[in-house]
Amino acid sequence: YYDFLPMAEGGTVIALGDVSAHGLGSALLMAETRAYLRSLTLSTTDLADILNRLNAFLYHDTEPERFVTLMLVRLDPMKRRLVYTNAGHIPGHLLEANGSVRRDLDSTGMPLGIFPDADYASSEEIPIEPHDLLLLMTDGVTECQNEKEDFFGDKRAIETVRNNRSSSAQEI
Repeated sequence: YYDFLPMAEGGTVIALGDVSAHGLGSALLMAETRAYLRSLTLSTTDLADILNRLNAFLYHDTEPERFVTLMLVRLDPMKRRLVYTNAGHIPGHLLEANGSVRRDLDSTGMPLGIFPDADYASSEEIPIEPHDLLLLMTDGVTECQNEKEDFFGDKRAIETVRNNRSSSAQEI
């Protein structure tokens, strides 16, 4: 799941998530997550609060074997800053103009829907410089395998973006 959510006070939230398992039950859980998330982003800009409330909703609606990983990144283009929170999703990366990793956007809490009292935190504000690249992905990228069954992996994904950073997102 990915989405771009406008915030009431300006800026945009990028949402990137995944649901455990496959099939109709997982698809319904992601649709429910999306609906709750869209509603919550209309009432607050605090990403940790959004995840804390979303987790409470999902805990009561989710079967014990299911969970959701979700990363939220709030971009503020006027201040040239981002803030993120990450509920058990694979890390994102902020790459500098030269392609080096300035910041890993690691998990700040556990996946959603597992524990009713899980507590989520947001990062501090992180400056964004001209020509920085934000790399967000799901494990579908990192766990992709070649014919030798080697995983593509996080490092190879970063290297691919680094080597093609002058290309458009679609080309990368």
